Amino acid sequence: MDGWSVRVRDPADGAFVNEQTDRRRALFPHLSAPPGAGTLVTDQSVSERRRRPVTVAAALVGPNIATLVRAGEGMTERSVKNTRTAGRTGTTAKTPARAARKLAAPTRRRRPDERPTQILEAALDIFGEKGLAAARLDDIAKLAGLAKGTIYLYFTNKDELFRAVIRSTLVAELERAESLVATGSPEARLDEFMRGWWAFICSPTFERVHRLVTSEIPKFPDLARFYGTEVIARGHRLVSGIVADGIAAGVYRPTDEMATARMIMGTFVIHGLWRTKRSFLSHLGVPSDNTMFDQLSDFLRAALRPDHGRAVHPAAPAAPRSRS
Repeated sequence: MDGWSVRVRDPADGAFVNEQTDRRRALFPHLSAPPGAGTLVTDQSVSERRRRPVTVAAALVGPNIATLVRAGEGMTERSVKNTRTAGRTGTTAKTPARAARKLAAPTRRRRPDERPTQILEAALDIFGEKGLAAARLDDIAKLAGLAKGTIYLYFTNKDELFRAVIRSTLVAELERAESLVATGSPEARLDEFMRGWWAFICSPTFERVHRLVTSEIPKFPDLARFYGTEVIARGHRLVSGIVADGIAAGVYRPTDEMATARMIMGTFVIHGLWRTKRSFLSHLGVPSDNTMFDQLSDFLRAALRPDHGRAVHPAAPAAPRSRS
């Protein structure tokens, strides 16, 4: 447009009462601002008009858009036009202030050492939601906020990622327990293991992992063998060693230590599942987590106590051991 830009400001409230005319202004002398009615502002060219800072008035851009900008914030007539267009289309124009805030907003970059943990947490969620077979690495990468290719920097395939999830949860808990029960009396070591194992079972992580394992492991024989070796057998060895030391010290009655380990770990697991089903297991009188632990640990201690002064209950026959 090659006409003049005319803006008349009402001195009473500062609102613009006229915006623009064209080159034929000379034919309309009545458009000139009368004395005292306002201030006449003109720009001499289109390029100068677009560069010149102007003041945005609510009367021009509407009440919604006017709240987003302030007078004199370095806006040009081009940005005024964008703002007015935004008012008609329901969108918000990008103002200089908004652009500055966007540039100033801190962007947190994940450290490389954080990425494996983020991938594993996302994988556990996706595996638990969709199952191992239906889970896609694209979904895991999206949930972790990473590119799909980043996963391959740490894990070669989906099966290896599943193994890493198990190692970072169940195996990590067993490693922690092994370090805690390495020394001390058999009773103190067993109490320490039971307390830590129960705390882990009561965590949201255990419920997700257990649901994933029970639903998916039977479909993948290689992963089932991995789970049986890395988790089940390792946990049984840990507890059976404590029981064997207690039998040798005379604080536990003679029994099959491997079978006892199975009873201890399995009893905690099933009660851990029951505790999440209180709404429809009310007939069991499922107590609080702390009370349930006290009941379990008291029962297991009594079951291991020597039969001094009472009729000896013969130990159950030992189960045959696999040589594999």
